[in-house]
Amino acid sequence: MTRFFFSVVRSATSGALLIVMLLGTWLVLPLWAQQSLLRQTVRIGSLTFTFPSSSGTASGQVWQVDGAAGTNAAPVVLSPTTWPVGTAPTGDDYVRVADSTTAATWRLLPNCVDTSGNHLNYTLATNLWNCGTSGGASAPTSSVCTDFSAAARFTETLLGTGSSTVFNLQGLRGTTGATAGAGTRHTFYTHSTTVASGNLLSAGTVFSAVFRFVQKGTDGNFYVGASQGSVLSATGLTLTNSHFGFKLTWTASGAATLAATQSGGTESATNMDTNILEGDIITAIAKMVSTTAGDYYYQKNAGAMSAATTISTNFPTTSVGTTEFGVNNNNVASSTIAEWLGSCVER
Repeated sequence: MTRFFFSVVRSATSGALLIVMLLGTWLVLPLWAQQSLLRQTVRIGSLTFTFPSSSGTASGQVWQVDGAAGTNAAPVVLSPTTWPVGTAPTGDDYVRVADSTTAATWRLLPNCVDTSGNHLNYTLATNLWNCGTSGGASAPTSSVCTDFSAAARFTETLLGTGSSTVFNLQGLRGTTGATAGAGTRHTFYTHSTTVASGNLLSAGTVFSAVFRFVQKGTDGNFYVGASQGSVLSATGLTLTNSHFGFKLTWTASGAATLAATQSGGTESATNMDTNILEGDIITAIAKMVSTTAGDYYYQKNAGAMSAATTISTNFPTTSVGTTEFGVNNNNVASSTIAEWLGSCVER
């Protein structure tokens, strides 16, 4: 059954204004339009009905017109306790819910504030609302973290001439020598004692690290992430090794470019920020969202965390058992100083 409503609202300055609801839309008609509509037979689609006269109608009264029957009911006063369709709710916090295409019932909304895991639920079979507290089951996780407080936990490799490392109050500081081909690299076994045995590629694995440039040389490469075999060498980055993480590259004293990178033999990389400068502190997070894709995030200084950069090609296929932190001068005679403040792997 299709129902239409219209009412008369009186104005002290302009007289009565007819308000008509047709097909779900309220229309305010001026006086001249009222004269042509009142007492007229109106056809909308296949429905025909007659509007009654507004004579003697008080302000706020509403007529209900049954389109299917083609007749109109007596006017009723629209008020908090008088409703044009159906009955009034029995109290507050009720909402009208359709039980079918022809009927609706007032249903109580439960008190469901956002604490203790509360969430509002609706059951189609009963048309009822309820407040749930259940949560999805989740597997336990294990986190291995480091604040780079002791050298003995890492495997250190000094590349070229003049490179050095020191563990200080900030964490791990690596300095490349000023001769071409210099750099530093540290590997950290998180969930294994060998490269091959601690596979970090399962869905849900999260790698994170915080790092910064203390001094950025004219040219260089930087890597932080999980890897199988060394990614950073004396002269560059070997990005065909299985890995997932972040790289920074720069040349000719320009700003460094931060990119998310992963490889299963061929690298897939996406630039995230092309303006990493000396002194910038970077928080980088890589999450394996499946066995075929990774989501990468970063935050620069006190800025907002980035949206996810998703890479779903060339996902690592060989076991990735270590995390790696390294920097070199891209085989150019210049010195860079980098610091790693902390890192975690959760799986």
